[in-house]
Amino acid sequence: MKIIILIAGLLLATNLFAETKAISCKEIPEGKWKKERIIVFDLDSDTADTAEWTSNRINRRGQLKYSAFSAEFIKSPSYLRFIIQDIWLLVMDVSRKDLSFSITADGVHLSRGQCKLIEVDVSENIL
Repeated sequence: MKIIILIAGLLLATNLFAETKAISCKEIPEGKWKKERIIVFDLDSDTADTAEWTSNRINRRGQLKYSAFSAEFIKSPSYLRFIIQDIWLLVMDVSRKDLSFSITADGVHLSRGQCKLIEVDVSENIL
């Protein structure tokens, strides 16, 4: 019984110290749509993991379009890479130095901009 309690305690302790981060990224300059991408990821993971990528877009009429994806997350010493395999292969590279980003779709440059660290409110989550 003591061994089970010890193992459960160790598992809980490793989850408490996980380094989960969230970034909010906006394009510069803004186009017809005002876009905000919020990506939540775990920096303590191994070299490849998954991240939660949500995108909010508001057009000139004020209509909101929301999308959510599960993205592959790869970290390196100089950048973070988030990959979504959808109709196109979307790749977002974020500089770890200044949090600037660029997005490509099937190798074609789409946009670039700036990210900032944010806090994600999880106080109302049940799980």
